[in-house]
Amino acid sequence: MSPPTGLPRVRVVPYALYGGPDGLSAADVGDDAAMRPRFPVLWAAYREHLLGIDGGRPMAPTTVATYRKHCWAFAAFLRERPWWKAGPRDLAAFIDRPAPAARAGSRAANTALQIAVAVRGLYTWAHRQGYTTTDRMAAFELPRGGQPRPRGFDQAELRQILEAAAFDPRLSLLCWLGYGGGLRCIEMARLRAEQVDLRHGVMEVCGKAGKRRPVPIVVAGLRVALRHHLAGRPAAGPLVCSQRPPYGPLSAHTISMYLGRHIRSQRHPDGSAFTGSAHDLRHSFVWQLLEQGGEQYLKTISLLVGHSSTGVTERVYALRYLGRAKEVLAQLPDPRHPTSKER
Repeated sequence: MSPPTGLPRVRVVPYALYGGPDGLSAADVGDDAAMRPRFPVLWAAYREHLLGIDGGRPMAPTTVATYRKHCWAFAAFLRERPWWKAGPRDLAAFIDRPAPAARAGSRAANTALQIAVAVRGLYTWAHRQGYTTTDRMAAFELPRGGQPRPRGFDQAELRQILEAAAFDPRLSLLCWLGYGGGLRCIEMARLRAEQVDLRHGVMEVCGKAGKRRPVPIVVAGLRVALRHHLAGRPAAGPLVCSQRPPYGPLSAHTISMYLGRHIRSQRHPDGSAFTGSAHDLRHSFVWQLLEQGGEQYLKTISLLVGHSSTGVTERVYALRYLGRAKEVLAQLPDPRHPTSKER
């Protein structure tokens, strides 16, 4: 018998292939579970969809990896509850969880939006494939994202961060790559020894979406840190490696946590701890160049940090950098005190 008109057709997946909840059989849970795959199988099919293997528009592998992280974390959050029974309240509770211990406060607005898009996209796709009769997350309202306000360190804070790292050559190098080169943590993790040319004073950095850009090695602290780090090391291979066997390359997450712990271990004169993250070294790189050079260097700074356009640089940093605004505003005449020309 065909299904009633207007109702979506549900594809029945063989229960013997996918199975039901742990410890239960098809007779225990009924036909509702027999029609739906376990989450690992569901994700494997969804991943093929995201990568464009089924003929659709492919996503970047890094974006797929981010989707995987959020979707699997949501599945773990559900515990024993089947994924097809989750709803908007579950997703809201998942997003409202406390942020990781390494971060202070709640999740950033853009992180919450990223999680919601990943999980809701999975459920929308599952509904279109016939695994659910309705889109379980259709009623969930996406949180509003926001332009994050970049944070940076002043000269006194930077001096303390860099001097405190001088006793650890690897940590010192990472600090200088962030502040002296404007590199992201993922770019530090990807950087290889053969991409650093100390003779010509340039390194080839692999940024977002695999885009490569040259970064001059001009800052004295960065040049010294690289020369010291590369002395006696192989001419090829990851630039920054683990100090434990098998001495593989550090991941971007490890570098971020490593630098973050170092930064937050510093203290202000009043005894309060520094706040910030590894990425704030990159922000400080831009702030200091803008303060010293002004808007005429905006295009060069945009190229150095790997932004797709100067518009991105302006949008990200315009909230703090005032440029010549004070100088321009000082020219505004005060009608209470006429100038000599007006007299």
